[in-house]
Amino acid sequence: MDSTGLSTSSRPVTTSCRPCRASKRRCDRAKPRCSTCQKGEKLCVYDTEAKPRKRKYWDEDYVRSLEHQVQTLLALQENRGHSISSASDPSSIVDCDASGASDAEINIPHVKSPRRSKPADDGNIEDRSSVAMEELSTMMWRTNLGDGVTIVNEEHGKLAIANAERRHPAQPDFQLPLEMVPYCADRGRLHRLARLFLENINGEHQFTPYRSTDFLVDYPNQPRDQVFLHSAMLATGATFEQAPDSLLVGDTFAGLCESLAFTCVRQNPSLSLIRGLCILSWRSLALGRDQFGWIFLSMAAGMAVHLRLHVLALGEFASPSDRMGLQEVQTFWSFFMTDRTSISILGRNCVLPWRRVNVPPIEAFTAGNQGDLMRLSFAWQCKMWHMHDRNMDQIFSHAFEKLSFSSQVQLLISTHEDLNTFIKSCDERLRMNRGITPKPVLLFHMAYQMAILVTMPPFLQLFIRIKNKRLDASSAMSLVLRSISNASSSMVRLVHLYRQHYGFRHANPLLIHHLLSAAIVNLMNTTSKSLALRRHSTRSVRKCLTLLQELRLLWPVRCDKSIAVITALAKRWGVEYALQSQFETPLEGDTCVTQHPERHLPPSTSGLYPTPDLLPPEAFGANETLGYAGQLIPDWDFSADQPLLGVADVDIFSSLQGFENIDDLGWAF
Repeated sequence: MDSTGLSTSSRPVTTSCRPCRASKRRCDRAKPRCSTCQKGEKLCVYDTEAKPRKRKYWDEDYVRSLEHQVQTLLALQENRGHSISSASDPSSIVDCDASGASDAEINIPHVKSPRRSKPADDGNIEDRSSVAMEELSTMMWRTNLGDGVTIVNEEHGKLAIANAERRHPAQPDFQLPLEMVPYCADRGRLHRLARLFLENINGEHQFTPYRSTDFLVDYPNQPRDQVFLHSAMLATGATFEQAPDSLLVGDTFAGLCESLAFTCVRQNPSLSLIRGLCILSWRSLALGRDQFGWIFLSMAAGMAVHLRLHVLALGEFASPSDRMGLQEVQTFWSFFMTDRTSISILGRNCVLPWRRVNVPPIEAFTAGNQGDLMRLSFAWQCKMWHMHDRNMDQIFSHAFEKLSFSSQVQLLISTHEDLNTFIKSCDERLRMNRGITPKPVLLFHMAYQMAILVTMPPFLQLFIRIKNKRLDASSAMSLVLRSISNASSSMVRLVHLYRQHYGFRHANPLLIHHLLSAAIVNLMNTTSKSLALRRHSTRSVRKCLTLLQELRLLWPVRCDKSIAVITALAKRWGVEYALQSQFETPLEGDTCVTQHPERHLPPSTSGLYPTPDLLPPEAFGANETLGYAGQLIPDWDFSADQPLLGVADVDIFSSLQGFENIDDLGWAF
């Protein structure tokens, strides 16, 4: 055998040959051929190349962090029992190399680092600059409501508007779409649509400061943001015009706004843009186009935050010329009011949380009684919804159900007391008085009753779950039931007063949601075991349906959805007798009174409950109907018939889930 063969055979063989491994036989690892292959006269082949070993790669950052921890522990052990000397040079707190070493390479005092040999300070908190730490905490969360800090000359407020106008001057090449030419040429109709907007909706929501139609003098030859705002006003005014082509005209103006929206966001961020977006959101919600309402409102929130309108109370403006006045404050609160309106209608989260709002009230810019009643009602409604948000934050928190029963009851009582304290502290001009009640006062009290209807039902759902386990839950549930029942009864009477004094020709579509909420509570009360309460609630439900039928002439989509919800709930709860096919419930003040068909009413005994349907119209203006702070006293004492719940011991709001034959029930709540 040659030298090559001898050297090969002398090498230790640790693995079997390939034929033995394939046939799973014992191999004696002989060279050049094993005994098994020699007997079978097979080609014996060995794998002489060693397999490469897999190298373990350690996470260098993880290793550095461990080394840093070890060094820190060694330093603490070494310094134990010795006083820590103060740092002599703040620049030696952190020592990084020129290439930008990571934080893990910070040297620990008195310990030799494997990477660095230069000593550093011990990291005492007093060594840092208090100003730097304060500014760092603000920079990490820019929306903090504390004392703001400006690192660079950030654009906000009037400065942002002025710079945007300087970068993007007014474009003279704006071309009006051809379909808009005939509408803009009819100046008489433009002024009529503008008046409808100003008279029927602008005062209630304080969208714009306009009091006349003079803004249409140069329309549409105006800056883009002005064209956007004025077109939104005309589109919304068309919803109140009862003409065959009113909807088409309104959609045409709204289409012009949609084509200008992103151009204005890029070139003309201004108060006019925010106002126009809020108006378009209101119009979309009124027409049942909820997806557009949500989009426009979200865009308005983005622009309001960009212009820093949500923190107008912070003293972060450089000069008095940059400070905001009534127009900026009113624009923000108008957006805030639209946002809170969408919450109750769409049942979604607000686009701007109340914790991020630090804006002075509107009345801070009006001395004494100079503000008109519309603005006063609007300002107090904003106050109420801001207070309402604070309570709802606790009620709808994930931690609410984890609270103890006593804590939940305490939250219920405090919420109820907050609402009572608020209505008692309202301005004297917002009280319900004898005679014809001003429309702003009616709208304010409707908003207050709506706040009760939105706040209390979550407690009702909670107490129903535990009423079989805790006997003391019945009293808390009784408080909730009385609150929502009284609020629903007052809501129906307030809406009826609105109809009686002002009519439904140009009614606010919010009345539809108010009636729907009141009708659902009254429909729940028709499941009571109390016969008198059932009859009273039945009349209230029918009255709501009658009012909805009248409102349907102006707002058909919203009314149809509301009636569908009420009908479906009546069928679900087994109280279909509370409905009527014709909804012919007579209303006070009607010249022609149609009696209720007795076959539709549940049997009763006369004299057990008052009959508001038979009261004369002047009874609703008498002082006997007024309670504390001018609040309406409901025409039925719901505390006398407890428990109210009988057949349907369910949450009136969550029970709507699962309906398959009704589209988009989310808008109602």
